[in-house]
Amino acid sequence: MLTDYYDLDGVEPLILPIRGKQYTIPTVPAANVARWKVYVARVEAGDELPATEQLTNNDAYRLFLGTVLDEMRADGLLDDVIVHAFRTVYADVTLGRPAAEAVWSQPHPKAPARPAPQDRKPKASTRS
Repeated sequence: MLTDYYDLDGVEPLILPIRGKQYTIPTVPAANVARWKVYVARVEAGDELPATEQLTNNDAYRLFLGTVLDEMRADGLLDDVIVHAFRTVYADVTLGRPAAEAVWSQPHPKAPARPAPQDRKPKASTRS
């Protein structure tokens, strides 16, 4: 007998470390994932959506981050960080934990590039 596709008992929660705080993302309800997929399919198909069916960025973030979105906003996280968290959770839900870890570990496009270990200069001595 097959187990319920959406039976997520035993799945470790996704924990995102940001600025020294651990944000534990609640399990994303299957209904939220379905709503998002239907919405994206309709938008990509060029459907005219009534205002009541349109999703804002904030609506999308809430579908996947749940109440953690409020916590992130209260902590003053920048939108870029929230978008990165959203993309990570989306990858976790749709592609699995390894994909989420790969998304999470990607550097921010505006961050200065870090030199490879072999290219790093030794720290200058502070002794005189």
